[in-house]
Amino acid sequence: MWVAVGVAVAGVLLAWATYQWRTIDAARLAALAGPIRRAALAGFWIDDLFIAAYRVLLLGLSTVVGWVDRYVVDGILNVVSAWTLTAGDRLRMIQTGAAQDYVYGVAVGVLALIIWMRWAIV
Repeated sequence: MWVAVGVAVAGVLLAWATYQWRTIDAARLAALAGPIRRAALAGFWIDDLFIAAYRVLLLGLSTVVGWVDRYVVDGILNVVSAWTLTAGDRLRMIQTGAAQDYVYGVAVGVLALIIWMRWAIV
């Protein structure tokens, strides 16, 4: 911790000597710290790193998720929807509104249950 405090105090004293007292030439100091200055002016390329991560990770992932949603999920839902509509159209044809047709349907269902229970017991 004391090292960090010492570095901070040294930085403040160096800035004070350079810009307040003008005992150190700012251009010579900038030339002396060339690569570090260049990196600092570029923001240590943190923005470039975030932009690259955004483009590669987030946009790549969203492209994959969008493709899966568009072609897999929507495809499955469209198939299920088509099956539901087809089954509804077929079931609609057996609704006649005549009571005797419904009694006949119940009788066939009960007979099918009796036969199924008879064969299931054996």
